[in-house]
Amino acid sequence: MTQGRRERVFLVRMWSDAGAAADGWRGSVHEVGTDRRFYLTAPGEIAEYIATALYCAGPAEPENSD
Repeated sequence: MTQGRRERVFLVRMWSDAGAAADGWRGSVHEVGTDRRFYLTAPGEIAEYIATALYCAGPAEPENSD
């Protein structure tokens, strides 16, 4: 693995919901390894949430290459 590489994993779940916003989809984004979970009402919110998590939060710890 590349030394100094940082990695964060996000699990995205989407489900159809007739009572949801006009597009009919709801979902959640969970940052694996943390308790952080974001619920969304439109698919377009996925990228916005992940970008915020990556660039506005503190830096992730570099992985150990051992």
